[in-house]
Amino acid sequence: MFFFKFCTLSFEIFLEIKKSQF
Repeated sequence: MFFFKFCTLSFEIFLEIKKSQF
């Protein structure tokens, strides 16, 4: 569960970084 939460958090951060680039 902790690993899944960590992956979800990392994915959200990745989306934010990708969004800020454009």
